[in-house]
Formats: sequence, structure tokens, C-alpha cells
Amino acid sequence: MKKLMSILTIFLTMHTLQAQDFDKVKTSLLIGKVENAKTEYDKILVKKANLAGTTEALFWESIIHSVFFKDSVLSKKYPNSYTIIYNNLEKLINNENGNKFINEKAKEKELNSSDPFIQVYSKSYMDGIKYFQENKFKEAANAFNTSVRYSDIFYGRGWLDTKLKLDSNAVLFSGISFEKDNNFNEAIIKFERLIDSKAMIDLNAVYNDLLICLIQTKDKLVFNKYVVSAKQDCPKNTPLWEQFSREFISKTYTIDEKYNLYVKLASENSLTELDHQFFGELFSEVKMDDPNFDKYNTMSNDAYKKVFEMNPQNMGAAFNIGVGFYNQYVILDDKISTNIKALQNLNASKPPAPKDPKKKAAFDAAFKLQLDSVKKLNLIIDAPIKEKVDGSIEWVTKAFNVIKDKEKLEREEKRVARQSVDILATLYDYKRNKARGKDQKAFDEYDAKFNIYDKLHDKYQ
Repeated sequence: MKKLMSILTIFLTMHTLQAQDFDKVKTSLLIGKVENAKTEYDKILVKKANLAGTTEALFWESIIHSVFFKDSVLSKKYPNSYTIIYNNLEKLINNENGNKFINEKAKEKELNSSDPFIQVYSKSYMDGIKYFQENKFKEAANAFNTSVRYSDIFYGRGWLDTKLKLDSNAVLFSGISFEKDNNFNEAIIKFERLIDSKAMIDLNAVYNDLLICLIQTKDKLVFNKYVVSAKQDCPKNTPLWEQFSREFISKTYTIDEKYNLYVKLASENSLTELDHQFFGELFSEVKMDDPNFDKYNTMSNDAYKKVFEMNPQNMGAAFNIGVGFYNQYVILDDKISTNIKALQNLNASKPPAPKDPKKKAAFDAAFKLQLDSVKKLNLIIDAPIKEKVDGSIEWVTKAFNVIKDKEKLEREEKRVARQSVDILATLYDYKRNKARGKDQKAFDEYDAKFNIYDKLHDKYQ
């Protein structure tokens, strides 16, 4: 214990002696003779070179040059003052003893000991504005980030007579600059800090930028956390936060995740008309050559049906359902065409039948079996293709009926009207051909419908 005490005594004695070494520097500063203070400082380091780099030396040199830096005449005489201040402070704040030392000096309010820190903060802040205005966002972000670090020192450590704990503007501009530089992770840290500390009165813009960044990083847990928080803190903007949620789902979820999420939310009856429409659009974007096209197309139709139930004037929902059925019809119709072509190829490439009656009978039976197997494929398709055709006609007609009697159509309404009459003409032509020579009454009915919609084609051009 005695040995430990003696070591401690030696350390305290050395520290006291170092402080005494700079007494003349301190005195010169107190009476406003800053250049004399520098002269005394230089003499001390010449006499005792071992003091260079100590916390005392770094501190007093920073104080001296902080006076130079803010004086219009002396700043020109000592142009490297800011660099000296910055380098010294970095050494102090990145060292445990240095941090302890500057905290003690700040609490003692010795010779405006917070000034060098405020000067680094101010210059960095102004540099950040300059770089930002020049669209140099990486440089702006780094400058604003430095201003945040230094304001955190004199605000966060309670050096100043203020209740502020951070400079919210510096944090905000730092976050925005990082965002514009596509450094989304750093931007998120800054925006989260503003929100979590409730440092700003109006958080709408902060939430807006934070959610944009989280969409880029695809962090589901954090994104969902702040969507909930945004709705609580800024309830008037709830439609915007929900729009961000939909964008997040669209950009980050796999198609299977979207499917499972919609099934879950639909079962909970928690979706709005806009939500159902959103999911309908998501599933309608699946390509027709996707192996699960039928599954997602059916789900798209189901979502749009919910929309139309909620709002029977939603022309787009009805039309999209009709298009969904129409796309399924096209797929099946292509299969029928493929099968017909296969029948034609079989007939075209049919080899000559044997002359022997017995062999010919066997040959004809085998060939008929081939033809029947292909024809059977089309018979299997007949029922589902009728379902798709009828479904498309039903929903495209509903969409068309919403707008057909309007005197003046908007651009989107005109597009839907034009495509609706073309689809209906195509489908009634299909049904007319199916009834040809089999059911005259049905043929006449479908022929009349075809002519109605075919004649409307030019009206909506």
C-alpha cells in the first residue's frame, strides 16, 4: 500500500509541476497578451522538450491558437491556427487522460476552455453548408459529422449554461448529407437519434428521410418500428407512412412473402381499399411465363374484388380483374392453338397407309389414337377457358359500365374504355365462333354483342 501511495504521490506531484510550468502562459492570456503567451509556451518546450504532447501542452497551445483564430489580424499572421487546434483537440478527446483533463478545465471555466471546441464545431458546420451548396455531399457529411462530434462535447458534457444536449440542426444536416451521398446506414443513425431524443419539434421531415433510407437498407424490424412510431408522433401524415409501408413491401419482400402477408392481413380484415388495390397490383405484375402465374393472378383478382366490394365506382379494380381473367384466357387459348397445330402437323406428316386391309385397319386405329390424345387436351381446356372468358367479360363490362355514360372522359378513363371495348369484342368473337353451327340462338346473341363493341372501337381512339 505504501508503494502504491508513493507512486500516486509522484504522479500528482508531476502533474502539479507541469501545471506550474505553464503558469506564465496562463498569466499572459489573462492579461490579454496572447503573443507573449505563445512566446512563453515556446520557451517552455525548448527548455523542457519532454512536455511536448502532454495534455497540459496540448491544451494551452489550443487556447493560444483559438485566440489567434478568431482575431482578424492574428489569424492572418498565424494561418495554421485552426489545424493546430483541431489536431490537438483530437489527441485530447481520443485519450482517457486528455478527456479527464479537458472536463476538469471546462468545469473550472478556466480561460474559456470550451472556445477551441466551439471553434472547431463552428468551422465544420460552415464548411458543411458550403460543401452542401456545392453538391459535394460526402465532404458535407464529414464536415457536419465533425460539428456533431464537437457540439456533443460542449453540449453533452454540460460545459455551457444551457439545457441543450445536442445540436439538432447539425445532426439533421449530417443525416441529410449522408443520405444524399447514399451512405444510408450513417444517415439512419443520425435520423434515429433525432427521433429517439425528440430533439426537434417537427419530426415529419425526419421520419420521411429515415423511412426512405430504411427502404434502401431493407431492415424490416427497424422499418416497422419507425412506421409505428411515425404514426404516433405525426398522426396527420399517416397516409404517407402507409404509403412508405407499401413501398417497403414492394421493394424488399419476395413474391412469396407478399403472398403470405396478404393472406394474413386479409384474414384479419385489417386492410383498406387502397391496401387491397396495392396487393392486387403487386400480384398482377407477375409475368405470364412464371410457373406460379395462375396462383398469383387468382390472388390479384381476389384483391381487386375486395376493392370493388368496398367501392363499386372503382373502375380500375373491375378492369384489372377482367384483364386478369383475360390473361388466363390468352394462356389457355395459346395452348389450344398449339394443340391444333400439333393436329395439323400429324395430318400433314401422316405416312401412307399399308395396302393390306388388316394392316391398314391397325394403322388407322393407331393414328386415330394419336389424334384423339391431342384432341382430348383441348377438351380438358374447354371448361376452364370458358370460365376465364366469362369472368373477363363480367368484370370488363362492370368497368366499362362505370364510365360509358360520362360525357367527358379523363385520360385514364379513355384508355380503359378503349381497351374494354376491344377486349369485349375479342371475347364475344371467341364465343360466337364456339357457337357457330351448334347453337344459332347463342351465335346471334354473341354476334350482336360483338358488333356493339367492335363499332365502339373508334369512339375512344
